Amino acid sequence: MKNENHNKVNIFISSKCDSGNLDDLKYGVMRRALALLLEETGLCRVFVFEEGTATSRKLVHSYMDSLADSDLVIIIVDNQDGISQATMREINRAKALNKKCIYIFCDQRKREITELQAQIQTDSLAPRYNVVHEFSDIPEAAYRAVIEDVVDIYISYCKGRVTYNQEGNEEELDGEEIIFSGNVVSNVSKEFMKGFQYTKYIVQSEAGLSWGSEPSKDEKDENCARLLGQIIGCASVSDPNFEMIKEDIAKLHTGKIQNLILMRYDAVAAYFRGEIKICLEKLEKCIELCTKQSDIPKWLMNDIAIDLRNIQIEIDRETDIIRFDMEGQKILDKDNELLYYPVIDRMTSDYYADIAKYMFNNLMNSSHIINLGSVDYTIEKACNVFLVAYFYGSITHMIMIRKKLYEYLMTISLETREHKTFLFTIRLLLMNHDEKALKKFLYAYGENTNSFNEMDIRFLLIGIEKQPLCVEAVLARIFLFKYFGYYFSDEQFKTEAEFLIKKIRECIENKCSLNLLIKPMLEAMNENKHRFSTKKCLDVLYWLFEFEMRKYYDDAFKCLCNLQYDNLSVEEQECLQDFLIDSLKDENIRSNCNHLFEAAQTMRQNEGIAHNKLDDAVRESSLRFYEDTYLLNVAEHDNTDYWKYTKRFVDMIESDTKNNGKNGVYAYGTCNPYRTIENIITNGFARYNSAQMKIIIGCIYNALMASNQTIEAKTDAMELLCVLQGTHPKNRRIKVLCEELSAQWSEVVVAKKLFYESGYGRENLELNFILLQLILHNANEEEIIRNIVQIQNGEIASRKIVLSTIERLLNYNILILGNEGHCLVQYAMSSSYDENYEIRFWAMVVLTRLLNGPYRKLCLERLVEMIDEEPYQNKVGMLSRLEKDDLEDPKIKYIFDKGKSDAHYWVRIVAERPFIKDTTINEH
Repeated sequence: MKNENHNKVNIFISSKCDSGNLDDLKYGVMRRALALLLEETGLCRVFVFEEGTATSRKLVHSYMDSLADSDLVIIIVDNQDGISQATMREINRAKALNKKCIYIFCDQRKREITELQAQIQTDSLAPRYNVVHEFSDIPEAAYRAVIEDVVDIYISYCKGRVTYNQEGNEEELDGEEIIFSGNVVSNVSKEFMKGFQYTKYIVQSEAGLSWGSEPSKDEKDENCARLLGQIIGCASVSDPNFEMIKEDIAKLHTGKIQNLILMRYDAVAAYFRGEIKICLEKLEKCIELCTKQSDIPKWLMNDIAIDLRNIQIEIDRETDIIRFDMEGQKILDKDNELLYYPVIDRMTSDYYADIAKYMFNNLMNSSHIINLGSVDYTIEKACNVFLVAYFYGSITHMIMIRKKLYEYLMTISLETREHKTFLFTIRLLLMNHDEKALKKFLYAYGENTNSFNEMDIRFLLIGIEKQPLCVEAVLARIFLFKYFGYYFSDEQFKTEAEFLIKKIRECIENKCSLNLLIKPMLEAMNENKHRFSTKKCLDVLYWLFEFEMRKYYDDAFKCLCNLQYDNLSVEEQECLQDFLIDSLKDENIRSNCNHLFEAAQTMRQNEGIAHNKLDDAVRESSLRFYEDTYLLNVAEHDNTDYWKYTKRFVDMIESDTKNNGKNGVYAYGTCNPYRTIENIITNGFARYNSAQMKIIIGCIYNALMASNQTIEAKTDAMELLCVLQGTHPKNRRIKVLCEELSAQWSEVVVAKKLFYESGYGRENLELNFILLQLILHNANEEEIIRNIVQIQNGEIASRKIVLSTIERLLNYNILILGNEGHCLVQYAMSSSYDENYEIRFWAMVVLTRLLNGPYRKLCLERLVEMIDEEPYQNKVGMLSRLEKDDLEDPKIKYIFDKGKSDAHYWVRIVAERPFIKDTTINEH
């Protein structure tokens, strides 16, 4: 449970502001970096000028009041830039209010001291200032100064050197320190920290960031390294020997502290043997000893209480218990002091300050420079935090080294693209079950499938197997299976699938670890749908219903929406259909499962058996869904039927146009009526008569002219006009409408941009209008170039939307890019080199749609390059779209040959599919 400190030190940062020139933004970046460091401690509340909101007051009052409310003022001066008038006013105001001030000067560009420095030097009552030699060092220097100031004042208070008179003034006391009887502390010496070079080396080596040869090691160093090796999943070291570790630890402590730490190591040993309940018992005995001994430091007892609480949480997770009366948490709640840990807190702050400095320097450095000079040193700092936890036997803080390491190594890995660093980072994320960070990291990294193989899977599995707790190891293996299942060898996949299914069966039968494992396993099966046995997937889903695991019913139906139905026999399909019909008839299931009807519709679209019973069950369960959605997607229709559905969505558009914005409510986003009509036209080949076209076009015109309509709706409306013009070229209404829109363009672009919309902007609307003019052969090349330049420098989401729109219109054969559209071809080609792999995906798809035109040779040359270097999503997308091309073309053949030898299972299957009659995917 996170302890929030509401009494914080209010800090005001005073420095010169940036000039506004894009080349001179250092002060704002520096202030934000410093604020981030300080606020991360949980002790500080920082005023940063750039983060201030709009105000009706005079500007000077808005920040001078914040200065007056502050407890501490940090004054930062670059000697070369000097002190601005605003900064000088702030300094004078701080002095007038007797504010505590910390001064930081930077002499990187000018060594001569400033007048302010000279004044401070001559004033014996003035505070001591600090000089840094690089501007990028300012955040760290100021951060250190603040933390040391706060700590020094607190220590002085604790040692009785500070008293408060009735007026509230501080008074420094001379004399001996006051030592409380309960303050018996075992100190971590510098010598202790220096003696573990091999321990630090194995972390650096696992990350692929060790410089030089393996250092020599003594027995104490090796014992520690073996424990750390188990925590980080290192296969090159043996399992820890806790008897030998206890002998080493006993030499570091004396008296009652020694007894307590050795008792604590009994709990540590039990934890790393997987005996979690024994670990809990040992920790309870440690707490009992602490309560009986008045001279045990409070912070040490609290740290044991944290372990006690966290181990209880682990036990409860395995038994699916939610507990609100944990003994460890009760102890922490009774203590009025903030939680702290001597040495570790300072070391952790230094470690994150190093990371912040590294990132800050990267922003300041040239884009051509990769600086790895301090990487091994930063990793060593993380190891130092572990060593302090090792010194006191703190389970929680020892395990936290995983998170400390991967938070740093994710950045290093993205920068260097070193495969060993990438693998080690993945292993730490898996062992720590940080799926959210893992997903983001994999998205940002966009790994090339050729750089990953079954040996890497083995590396990750060996590390996970060192996880001491069985359930934790199973969860890590599920995540590995979910995100890397297609890289397993056939034997690995079969073995792992059988292992996980067996564990899930035990979990369901024993009703344990359900909250921890069930949903991740369903998601893992879904992610591996092209490889995982459909029958085995159904077995797991049926078990959930057999044992009435109602909490996971909807997740099961969601999984059914993605099954590979062509792998099921007639008997298996009939069994599944009966199961869905029974579920549809159960009112309790029907009312609590959002994916049930979608699962029924998916089966109806894919099954190879009679549909009557399923159709009847859907109609009886929800007539509205049956008529509005189900029949639209599964039945055959004529133009009369299509118009009935189209008119329903036209009415929805008119309603949105009329009501959007009333009382601040916008309905757009729950359903996209424009895209649905587009799908009816393109997938169902619907065609409308003149009267129907008049209704649709009039509806679109009203939406485009409405100032209360969203920018997303207007962009999609413009795309729908493109589709209507391409499929109804003889209807002249759109050409007339295009002229009207051009004349009233200033009104068309007035639209509401919702805060939760990502990517849709004015440039998207303008591009769709340009595409409409291209289809009408009335485009202006200068307008195309101007719009493309705007988009190229816009948001990633906006660029993806543009490429996907171009791809759809090309796919419908509505947009033909000849000489008029060469700028769009050039844009797609340049986007195929973008750093973001999703941008490259949509660019690749556009290139595949251009193969039937004059740009075939150019596009094929780029596709040949891309098949060597892309993540699996892009390779699968490329191969699946080239299946119907000329497979005898040498370049096309080369692309498929590369796909057949890829390390990724799905890529190989899609590459082989056009050359075999039976396209059924191999199952395990």
